[in-house]
Amino acid sequence: MKYRPRLKIYKGNNGKNTFNPDTFVAKSYDWWVYVRKINGQIIFNDYNYSVTTNQHQWSMKSLLKELGYNLNKDVIFVDQRASLTDGIDLEPLYSSLILNEIRLAKSGQTKATKNDLIKSIKKLKSEIKTIRRIDKNAKFSAKQKRDLKTLLETIENERLESAREKAREYRAKRKVLEATYRNEANSTKAISI
Repeated sequence: MKYRPRLKIYKGNNGKNTFNPDTFVAKSYDWWVYVRKINGQIIFNDYNYSVTTNQHQWSMKSLLKELGYNLNKDVIFVDQRASLTDGIDLEPLYSSLILNEIRLAKSGQTKATKNDLIKSIKKLKSEIKTIRRIDKNAKFSAKQKRDLKTLLETIENERLESAREKAREYRAKRKVLEATYRNEANSTKAISI
């Protein structure tokens, strides 16, 4: 993005990606806010909204580096479908957290998978805590958590049942193929004798 001194903003070549250094707000298509400062902290929404917006986000990451910001230390990345216009939406983080907790509670995972889930859960809890500290408006009630957990348990159970059904279908087809192969092999032996 290039700085436009007359406008006092940075703009991408096509003008659809803008960053105002005074307000510290970056927008894609003049409405989807994906970077803003909240209580002095740079929040960067890296949700993959569209191919073009994804390109805008990459351009903004480059600009932040040019301006001397360290993306690993100075920026908090969030992944939310909504624009940052009204702040940070905690639902995607809670959704990932609850889903990982549901999967951890299920049996049948390898030790490596369980360790990955535990690491992810700790990271998500830390991110939620950080975001709540930064953005006092970022709220997610106990009722919202319960409702989300109920929904995610239903979705996860349906996903597992679908995977089980596909596995049963695969085993049934394999048995038919094995039986056909055995019959053909026995027929070939009978003919050759």
